[in-house]
Amino acid sequence: MKDKSRKTRQHRAYRKAEAEAAEIAEDPGKLQALIERAKARLSGKARPSFEEIWDDVQTSFRMVLAYARRDYREIPVKSIVLIAASSIYFLLTFDVIPDFIPLIGFADDLSLYIWTLKQVHDDLEAFRTWERSGNV
Repeated sequence: MKDKSRKTRQHRAYRKAEAEAAEIAEDPGKLQALIERAKARLSGKARPSFEEIWDDVQTSFRMVLAYARRDYREIPVKSIVLIAASSIYFLLTFDVIPDFIPLIGFADDLSLYIWTLKQVHDDLEAFRTWERSGNV
């Protein structure tokens, strides 16, 4: 399958988001604030664009929040940075495809989240197992 996120990941806006995410990953308060902002925006008009990956995105948000609260630490920091970088990029209005463009505005954000979720798939599954174990 063709990686539709490659152009987005090479864009200056994503590289900047990735650098910011590396810093935010070390600050639980900033990490929680970022995920809460992304959740709020995603629950709005962006949601229909993300329907196919909604469950995985929500799980990734729960996982990052659990990490920030220090409830769940069985995840590489690299995975936290990837999810945070995708969230920062998603919150940008002007990226590869500006979000205000009808019908296609979230296409780059969606392809980036799909790529990110593939990279952290095993971490998401381990987190789901942890949630089901009742350790939450």
